[in-house]
Amino acid sequence: MNESYFVVLILLLISVLTGVDLVRDLSEGVSLSHALLETMIITLCSLGIFIFIWKIRKDKRDLSVSLGQTREDLNYWKKRSASFIEGLSLEIENQFSEWKLSKSEKDIALMLIKGFATKEIAAYRKTAEKTIRVQTSSIYKKAQVANRNELAAFFLEDLLIPTDR
Repeated sequence: MNESYFVVLILLLISVLTGVDLVRDLSEGVSLSHALLETMIITLCSLGIFIFIWKIRKDKRDLSVSLGQTREDLNYWKKRSASFIEGLSLEIENQFSEWKLSKSEKDIALMLIKGFATKEIAAYRKTAEKTIRVQTSSIYKKAQVANRNELAAFFLEDLLIPTDR
């Protein structure tokens, strides 16, 4: 439960209990100053309740606006990056063609770049791990790289901008 709701609940409880006490006190004939004090407590608690409810509503509106802006930003960046991703995919496909990879080798090479293990690739393609290892070796040979790290680095290296530290 939000702390603000907890405070509102406590202030409401104080107001109700003080109101009940004030009614009993008035029937017993307490002094005017005592009745005014309890009335002031009820008034201040009511004001506190109003302020907290106003703050809760304001926070909800602010969060709603912020969420809307975040969604707009997300959509903007998705649209903006889509062309880059499409361009990268096209360049990867062109490079695979330049290396003369077969359709199966292209599929496996993409899975290697994405970080899939040989066992996972074999399970996905419903083939033996040995077959995948043979095709992987063929891919590395055609690409003139030693392993999956070098294969992935071939495409990603230029995307990573060095930072000045």
